[in-house]
Amino acid sequence: MQVQGVIDRFEDQHKAVIIVEKIGQQFVVDQKSLPLDVSKGDILNLTIVKGEITAMVKNLEYTNFKKNQLDQKREQLKKRAKGSLFKERN
Repeated sequence: MQVQGVIDRFEDQHKAVIIVEKIGQQFVVDQKSLPLDVSKGDILNLTIVKGEITAMVKNLEYTNFKKNQLDQKREQLKKRAKGSLFKERN
């Protein structure tokens, strides 16, 4: 089965947690098995056979697209959140 997963986090300095939303599952893998130059939030194309990841490749194009979407959302939130909603007491 071919699916996309996202690197959710790194644990214990040797493990990575990959979330696959399409099948509602997470996988814990050795960091050594990851493609080079991956980081938290990167999107991976995964091949899963019998419940195990047998291949993974970083999807650079989709990763960049998602990161750009997040950056745009952050900018919108910054523009909307000008100043505090709380008044200072003297």
